[in-house]
Parts: sequence; structure tokens; C-alpha cells
Amino acid sequence: MDQVFSFLNNNAGAIQIIFAFVVTMATVCYVTLTAMMLWEMRYTRRRLDQPNVQAIFETPPSYAPLTKLTIKNSGNVSVHDLSIDIDPPNFPGLNREGTLNELTLFKSPILVLCEKQEISTLLFSWFDIKDLPFENATLTFKLSYKTPSGQQCRQTYSYDLTLYKKLPYLIVKGIKDIVKPLEDVARNLKTISSRK
Repeated sequence: MDQVFSFLNNNAGAIQIIFAFVVTMATVCYVTLTAMMLWEMRYTRRRLDQPNVQAIFETPPSYAPLTKLTIKNSGNVSVHDLSIDIDPPNFPGLNREGTLNELTLFKSPILVLCEKQEISTLLFSWFDIKDLPFENATLTFKLSYKTPSGQQCRQTYSYDLTLYKKLPYLIVKGIKDIVKPLEDVARNLKTISSRK
């Protein structure tokens, strides 16, 4: 035990330097990690103050052959002067005589789209456009809006319609598959009721 104390007494300066180095390295790591955490918090705060506007093109099950466009702001701040352009502008709409660019959603800007708010419109029926040439058929929606800080933002969403080309036939086939078993059930119910 005396040897340990004598070693420590003889090398006290070296041991102090080693401990000082360890404390200095721990302090440097602490400062570095704190600076990184501060940067991440600032980045997160900036992201929370940004809108998140999306253009969602879908065929909801409740509308069967119809398509719907939903403009959704899932961010935490509102957007202003949201305008939506469609390409090609002369794509046929629901009534076959009109085009999509004649819809109110595409003709006039939305003054304010609040956070967590969405707006939807029906676009067209797959049955109405099934005879159109689908080669390179792409619908493009261009969104342009201002953030509360005045920053002008632009986003583009493109949807390839060739992916949906067979959809009208699948819907009709699906309906026929449902109607046939229902007719069988109705026939069986008539048979059962006539036996009584």
C-alpha cells in the first residue's frame, strides 16, 4: 500500500495532466453534442413553420369509376394564394364537353388553405376517357403558393394514367362478379320461400 502512495506522490503531476486531459475531452464532447442538438432543434423549428401541401390523385372506392383530386395542407401553417395549373389543360372533364381547366379549382386561386385543411374535386370518369389514346398520358398538377413569411413556393405532381388504363374494365368486371352471386342468392331465396 505504501508503494501505491509513493508512486502517486512521485507522479502527481503526470496524473493531474491525464485527468485534466480527460476532463477537457469530456467538455469538448459535451459542447459538440450540445451544438448539434441546438442545430437539430432549430432545423425542426424551421420545418414546423413550413406548410406541407400535397396534390393527391385517387380513385376512391366510394366513387367507383370517378377520379378525385385532393389538395391537402398537412403542415402546421397556412398557405396563401394557392393556384393550381393542370397540364394538359384540355383534358376532358366529367361532362365530356368541358375540360379540366374549366373547373373552379383550376380557374381561380384559393386565398387561404389553413393547416390540416384540404379541398377536393371530382375530375373525370374512367369510362369517359377509356377511348382516348393513353400513350404518354400524364396529368401534371403545378401548385404555386406563398408561405406566411412571404416565400413563394412551387411544387409539381405528375401522374401517369397508363397505370390506370385497365381500371374501367376491372370495375365493370368486379360489378358483374358481385351481381351474379346476388342473383343466385335471390333465386335460392325464391326456392326456399316457395317450399313453405
